[in-house]
Amino acid sequence: MLAVATSNNLRATPPLEPSSQAIHYSIHPVNTQNEKDEDEERRRRDDEARMARDSHSHQVIQVVAQICRPTRSENLDKSRQQRGEEMLDDYFVHNSAFPDTYFKRRFRMERHLFNKIMIPVCNHDSYFVQKKDACGAMGLIPEQKLTAVLRCLRLEQLQTKWMR
Repeated sequence: MLAVATSNNLRATPPLEPSSQAIHYSIHPVNTQNEKDEDEERRRRDDEARMARDSHSHQVIQVVAQICRPTRSENLDKSRQQRGEEMLDDYFVHNSAFPDTYFKRRFRMERHLFNKIMIPVCNHDSYFVQKKDACGAMGLIPEQKLTAVLRCLRLEQLQTKWMR
């Protein structure tokens, strides 16, 4: 393979057909540092333009999403965990803050009957077991969930009674 350099910015390539007697050279200019810098600058400008388009598209999508979706208020801290602990202290521990008469007035049943209902319900349906939510915070305790269900049932009973 023969290679002849004719000047600083040119390079020679070997002939296309090695079997021919005549030697043909094609001369290609060698990229200089200035041309490399220009290529890099062009690529950088293209990347910046692409990022600007993508950024603009992202902003448009966010604006459309805000327009299309009704605004939501911030989540309120309802202290569910603290209220559950207070409910346990008030009604469900042995030396509770309120006597059995208060429990019976609030839940419309004896404490032992509430516990007799709660244990099979928790064993039957995993909804009533306390679990972590998507954020990792502990959810409601079983007593709170069962209290809510009992209130809903009581409300339904009152409504059906009133509609008759």
